[in-house]
Order: sequence, then C-alpha cells, then structure tokens
Amino acid sequence: MTLPAGNNLEFLGFSIHGFSIFNVYNPHSNILHSTIFDFLSTFAKVILCGDFNAHHGMWGSKCTNSNGKVMVDVIDKHNLVILNTTTPTHFSLTGQNMCSFLDLVLVSYSCASNCVSTVANEFLGSDHSIVLTAVEASTTPQENAIPKWNFSKDDWRKFSAYCDQTLSSFSISLDYSYCLFETSVREAALAAIPHSKQSHKIPVRWWNKQRDIAVKNKKHAFNRMKRTRLQCDIIIFKRCRAKARIVILEAKTFLGNNTAFHSRPTPISLTFGK
Repeated sequence: MTLPAGNNLEFLGFSIHGFSIFNVYNPHSNILHSTIFDFLSTFAKVILCGDFNAHHGMWGSKCTNSNGKVMVDVIDKHNLVILNTTTPTHFSLTGQNMCSFLDLVLVSYSCASNCVSTVANEFLGSDHSIVLTAVEASTTPQENAIPKWNFSKDDWRKFSAYCDQTLSSFSISLDYSYCLFETSVREAALAAIPHSKQSHKIPVRWWNKQRDIAVKNKKHAFNRMKRTRLQCDIIIFKRCRAKARIVILEAKTFLGNNTAFHSRPTPISLTFGK
C-alpha cells in the first residue's frame, strides 16, 4: 500500500485478513493538519496506532496540545474509536508529568467491538510500555459449523443399495480399497441421510461456559415449574432466572468497559472544543 510522506511522521502499514494496520511515530514535531490521514478513508477496517506525541483530555492527558487537537479531528472525520484505557503508556523520570498517554490505539467504528487494547507492564529498554491490541476476527457460522446427520429421516434402503452398487468389488491395493470404501460410504450417506438445519446465529464474544450453564439451569427450572406448579419450584426458577440475568449483564458490562465501544451522536470537535 502507498503511505503518505512528509510532515516528519514515520508510517509503517500492512493489510491482513481485511484489516489495514498502520503504525505511526511522531518524533516531537507538530502534525500540521488532519488531511495527512485522509488516506484512511480508502480502507474499510483500520487500526491506527503508535506514538503521536499528542495530548488531549479525551484519552486522559492532563493538558492539550496542537497534535491532540489534530488527532481529535482525525478521529471525528474517519469515525474512529479510541481503545486506550486509563493506564498511561509513557513514564518519564524528569519533568512534571511522569505518566502520560502518548501511545494511542484507534480503530474503525465498524470493528471496535472485536478489538481490545491493554497496556503491559513491560518496557523492553524504552520509557514506553508495550501496548497489546487483540483483534477477534468475526467468522460466519458456516466456517466453523459441523453438519449433523438427521437419522430420524434416514433412508437405509437407499443407503444399502448405493453401497451394493459402488462396493461390488475391491482392488488388490489396500490403499485404493480403503479410499473406495470411505468415499462410497460417505456418498451413500449424503444421498440417503439428510443433514439437520444449521443455526445461522453468530456467537457473541461475551458468551462462555458459565453463561451457558446459567441459562440451561434457568430453562430446566422453568420446565420443572410448568410441570409441577409447586411453590418451591417457582422460587427455584426465579432464583435461576435472576442468576442468569446477573451473569449475562456482568459479561456485557465487562466487554463494554474493555473495548471502549460507544456511539457518538455529537461530533467530537463540538463535544471537547478546539
């Protein structure tokens, strides 16, 4: 890809799995205008990170400089989301501001819910902490779903007839016979046994085994309550339902706090000023 030149900014970029990732270093110079980042509009999913030497209260800085104002314009113009948390990324032993937020991680709004950024307690000889950004690529159910055989609608006569037709003789070669047997049985099954319908539901990131158990317990208690109508089973169902709601709400809240995913009905420039 072609990266912009000039303005003393250093760019490094590449594309992988539909994401366009750019690392930027600003060696203590002023970013003259936000138009230097206009090339971002040509990419659908952008991850823009690096040391911009930009200060702004939007990402936790105690002061605001011209670079910070320019980066706010870039975020607003290209609909980006800040993944930075409240953890500083730069530590200095001199000056008034020992801790600062110089390293930013900005991602496109469309993929912000699939990205999480954390600051590691590692420096590797630098005064900047290592910033780790994890991207969870969204996959469609068809890519990972395993088809299941619907044996309640099988046609064993058709299966047997297909096998008799294709497996009438074997070769002396053991490898060839094995391949013939495996292929014939699979083709017979495809012809005689239908597949069950696959779910087209895309799994959510916050769902795990704990939430699955809570929901199953709630359904089990609900079915028992409907069957018995006893007061003790009604109480058990209400407890299981409350437990399921709590664990799901906690998971959604945790995801929201760690992805910095939000909507912006008001332009950033109007919210924070210039």
